[in-house]
Amino acid sequence: FFGIDRDLVFTLFDNEGGKIGSFVLNTNGTWDIGPMQINSSNLAEVKSHFPAITWRELAYDACASFWVGTWWLHRKIIDRKGNVFEGIADYNSKTPRVRANYIFKFMERYNRRLQRNGKMMQLNAWTGLDRVKQNPPEVTGKLANNSHQQSWQSYR
Repeated sequence: FFGIDRDLVFTLFDNEGGKIGSFVLNTNGTWDIGPMQINSSNLAEVKSHFPAITWRELAYDACASFWVGTWWLHRKIIDRKGNVFEGIADYNSKTPRVRANYIFKFMERYNRRLQRNGKMMQLNAWTGLDRVKQNPPEVTGKLANNSHQQSWQSYR
């Protein structure tokens, strides 16, 4: 959905830990709802983009929860000018310490998922590591050539 790799979405789902019908009370008094743990503070914005989706659908309809959760992640990635991992951290929290712990947990899960599915080459290609090992950037005294890194223009 929304041009986001499904392994990222399913890892986000694993990291959030939500289930059908789950409601998790946060320390700030908001609720995380359903499989993708959509925060109740975002319901008005969700409603403005998806008028037919209510908190009930987010809680009890996995498809609606995944659709809205992936859309929300897409928005966070755009807000971070295409930085996927900053967008993933924003999906969970704005608190720096919480974000750092969340993204660390996410990366552990994401790496395990890719290894389990035989997709580590995909991760290397996605990050540019496959080309860096074979053809390291030339050191010229100027900024390193970053042409091996994937463009995030598709998220705009």
